[in-house]
Amino acid sequence: FAASAFAEISVKTVSPVSVPVEQDCPLSGEVDAEYASNYTCRGIVASHSLTEGDGIIPASVDLNYKLDDCNSVVGAASCTFLISGHHMAGERDFSFHNETDFLFGWKNRDGLLKNLSTTLGWNLIHGGLLGSFAKYDHAHSVTQEFYLNLNYDLTQNWFAGVTTSYAFQGMTGWWFQPYVGYKAALCPVTDIVVTAGMSATSSYFGA
Repeated sequence: FAASAFAEISVKTVSPVSVPVEQDCPLSGEVDAEYASNYTCRGIVASHSLTEGDGIIPASVDLNYKLDDCNSVVGAASCTFLISGHHMAGERDFSFHNETDFLFGWKNRDGLLKNLSTTLGWNLIHGGLLGSFAKYDHAHSVTQEFYLNLNYDLTQNWFAGVTTSYAFQGMTGWWFQPYVGYKAALCPVTDIVVTAGMSATSSYFGA
């Protein structure tokens, strides 16, 4: 069992995706682009070991297909671009590359409890820190996991939640991340998000 604490600030730009079909279409989506000062993965600030710097640019496309007032099918594709360099501690023989994620799942909003969002799904991760561990042990750069996220809106701006996942390919074991955060709009398409919490693992990084 291993645990660590984290705090982060991200600036997020959101562009809603317009779907040119009939009114009340159940399909919606958005394109996100962010900047983060560090590449953090499963509670590890991996970019501190990159001699070339720390910054990253996460970008994603998120889709939501509404089934009814409470339930949706969700999917996302994202890429975390390392703008700092890829070599761990300057070692050219040990490096990791941009991280690509694909998610698919079911989301329930307000159905179980008002202001509570519950998401259950599957996640495939290629590259990044987890891909490097997977490649070291299994000769490929893919990790797959099932995950559960509970997110509760405390107020219009404050939120809290927990993410739990079980990895079954590449990495194996449990990962837990409770968190609390604050979200504020800088302008109609840009938000600033401040998040703090902790990350814990069991039988994951060999701990």
